[in-house]
Amino acid sequence: MSKKERVVVAQPALEVWDYENHWQKNFSDCCEECGTCCFACFCPMCFLGKLFRRTNECCCMWCMPGGLMSLRSKLRTGFRIKGSLCRDFIATTCCPICAAIQMAGELDKQEL
Repeated sequence: MSKKERVVVAQPALEVWDYENHWQKNFSDCCEECGTCCFACFCPMCFLGKLFRRTNECCCMWCMPGGLMSLRSKLRTGFRIKGSLCRDFIATTCCPICAAIQMAGELDKQEL
């Protein structure tokens, strides 16, 4: 075949920022599972350390400025979840425990 005769059939590429998924667990459902809620509320350092270890990050990163927001952005991008850095910032600043519980729920649903 010559170059003129070749037919290229390709699926249209997704735009880099096209996110098709939603969080598996809503932000406001943080107290839905009593055990997880109690663990996160009464021992947040342990809960956050475990959350960071589950994502192959240093378990001490939760205490760094912007650490929790970075983890939320990592999960959201990795699982192609709709959202923005602004929403990540607001969620992790206004209610870091609810944000952490939401992330843990997402990891559970993704079986990680």
